[in-house]
Amino acid sequence: MVTEDISSKKCVCKASSTRRGGDFIHDFSCSPCEENGFNTEAHHYCTKCTIYYCQNCVSKHNVLYKKHAVLGRKDVKKWEAAPGVVDALERCGMHPGEALKLVCGDHDQLCCPVCVAVDHRQCSKIHPIPDVAKGIQRNTEFQQIPKKIAELEKQFELMKEARMKNTTSLKKTRATISDELKTIRKKINEILDKIEKATLQDLDGIIGELEKNIKKDIETCDKMTIELQNMIAAFQTKSKSSESKSYIAYRKSQDMISQANDHLRGISTIECYNTAWYK
Repeated sequence: MVTEDISSKKCVCKASSTRRGGDFIHDFSCSPCEENGFNTEAHHYCTKCTIYYCQNCVSKHNVLYKKHAVLGRKDVKKWEAAPGVVDALERCGMHPGEALKLVCGDHDQLCCPVCVAVDHRQCSKIHPIPDVAKGIQRNTEFQQIPKKIAELEKQFELMKEARMKNTTSLKKTRATISDELKTIRKKINEILDKIEKATLQDLDGIIGELEKNIKKDIETCDKMTIELQNMIAAFQTKSKSSESKSYIAYRKSQDMISQANDHLRGISTIECYNTAWYK
């Protein structure tokens, strides 16, 4: 352990932690400084002495005990696990370097001395844990704790298994829905194929009929063109003959013109077909 040379001298190390109500709160406080009434943050821990040290105090310690293993802040997790340090169950959650020693009846909370100094100064029901703990091992509720914990552990295991089954079930559901969608898509494609085939067949029939009518109209146009050409030639010849022949040519020409106009009107009433005719 550290001698009087360390613990009896005042430490002037500047604290770097948060301040509450006039006190600096540290996760780990320098042990020699605390013994001398100073609240200084610890930056080192001696595994041999099982004591925390600030920067000033560790310098003096290292002079006296050169072979002791001293851990720095980078190994702070090893401080909590080192022999002699407060057991994890008994360690204060707010101040890991402090042991739980008191109970606040006003707040029904376990406290370390730092907790009491900072957060429970005005509380009137502060009791040492040994006083409150008398007879606890004979308490029925205390004796039931392991059983309750075991039951909760079992429930969590069952819950985990249920959730794992849910995960498997979700994957199967996803696969089933995917297969159903593929089946529906296949059926839709088959229906569309049938509709396409039937529509094209109907369209081929319509196009064929229209092409037939168009061909007929073209033939009519060719025929009428030839007849009109013949008529004009005959009219010009007959018009220079006797009046009787001219009259006959005149009447036949009138009939031919009337017939030609009827054909034109009949053909012109048929819609011209283009890429948008079906819309």
